[in-house]
Amino acid sequence: MLARLNANFSVWHDLRIGVMAGGQLAGIDHIVVGHQGVVLVESIEEKDPIIVRNRRLTKGGESTWVELIRPRMLAASRIFPDVSAILLVFADAALVDPGHQRIDGFPVPAFAVGSSRLADTLLNGLPGMAQVSRGRHGRLRDSAAGVARFA
Repeated sequence: MLARLNANFSVWHDLRIGVMAGGQLAGIDHIVVGHQGVVLVESIEEKDPIIVRNRRLTKGGESTWVELIRPRMLAASRIFPDVSAILLVFADAALVDPGHQRIDGFPVPAFAVGSSRLADTLLNGLPGMAQVSRGRHGRLRDSAAGVARFA
């Protein structure tokens, strides 16, 4: 889906972000630099229905995913400073409402979105987030390129 983005976006895939507790190598699926800055994108495989209720991801009525993903997102934001947002991407069939929905639990704005709407969400912009200037966009892209380490 990220291949649908235009030339104003830079995308890195399968990035290494360091070693987590217990010596486990940690990574992030995608970093996207676009007109709203640096966006961390994590694809989540889930078959059971996921609902966003009161800005919380729930599966079977229980909060889910945020506690598991937060440590990696925090580690990634230390390596890629100036993170503007986080997108958690689910298969459309798993996310009850596949349109982008705000979720809490992260230090920057975070959203859940269905995979088929990922590119359009980035192209159209995330709600409540300003666009970065052309110069800042270039600096963010260069900074991300300088620190990207592939898994």
